[in-house]
Amino acid sequence: MNMESRFYSYNTMLDFQRAVTGLGLTYTANTSLGINQWGYDTTLRAFRIRKDNTTTGYVSFDLGYLEIGDKIELAAELMYVSGSNRGTLAIDRYDGGSVGSGSKTTYSVQAKEGSGFQLEELSFVATKDGYYRATVGLWVSMMGELYIRNPRCTVKSIVKGNDSNFRFGMFRKMTADGQFIRRPEFAGDDCTVTVQNATDLLITWDRPMTGLRPIAFASQEYYIINNKYEPRASYAQLNSVTVRFYQVGSETPVKISDVPNETHFSLWCRN
Repeated sequence: MNMESRFYSYNTMLDFQRAVTGLGLTYTANTSLGINQWGYDTTLRAFRIRKDNTTTGYVSFDLGYLEIGDKIELAAELMYVSGSNRGTLAIDRYDGGSVGSGSKTTYSVQAKEGSGFQLEELSFVATKDGYYRATVGLWVSMMGELYIRNPRCTVKSIVKGNDSNFRFGMFRKMTADGQFIRRPEFAGDDCTVTVQNATDLLITWDRPMTGLRPIAFASQEYYIINNKYEPRASYAQLNSVTVRFYQVGSETPVKISDVPNETHFSLWCRN
């Protein structure tokens, strides 16, 4: 059985600054923290946080779509300062279409007692397909002050058959009904094509990719549209990508209904 590995970590002050964006915490350079503040100790090379029960106080790793048998190894060095909680390592699985959507199942371990930095670890083998996230720190309901150093996560995914982490296809707007389809006579991956709104065409892959969000490219085909329109890929996710059409030289997307029948384009996604 072959497995591919992906590694995530936070180490520098800039890493942690990005990690806590949007959590409701305020940075301070003071040696003493106020409530709901964070800082970075350059001597210890550690992130420090102090919080009450009104805001989130953890760093997280979005791991993407994982399948049964994939393995997550989460670790961090934690040092307790004060409060009712010493910190938690957790792995969340979401049953929706992305991290944060649908019902959530959480697997966690509490930091053990001890003085100084304590190495905490959590290993988990996925028992259900879904979107996964790993967190280190204090949940909203937890209160306390602690240091977090070298939070890291390794994901080992099973490589199944000849599958690779890219998706592609050739698409065509049919004359018969004006609908876009993936052309079955060309090589490509199975997917669903839906019109999201007046301008957005959504390509949803039957088999989502794993890992980080992909890079997506769309090509224009000369046939019918004679280079008057160009397709552009955007909002690429592990399981889908949005395509819009633009008249050459314009930054305003045209309506899908205005795109001529028999328009062709190819799409390529890779991470």
